[in-house]
Amino acid sequence: PRFQSPISPDELAGLSCADDVESNIVTGGKTPGNSDWAVRHGPFDEGTFEEEELGGSHWTLLVNEVNRYV
Repeated sequence: PRFQSPISPDELAGLSCADDVESNIVTGGKTPGNSDWAVRHGPFDEGTFEEEELGGSHWTLLVNEVNRYV
């Protein structure tokens, strides 16, 4: 609602490509009732975030301690 993120999605993805930043991508939940969850650990490369790689949905990017880098 009123919250405005201090970092854009592209900046967050960029942080996840850095060697000194801990990041993960969680994928799954595409089929109801199916526990096809998986985690990938960073650092990632820029190609990771192309739609062919992850798809358009059913994934989330987690970047730890973003406050240290903003």
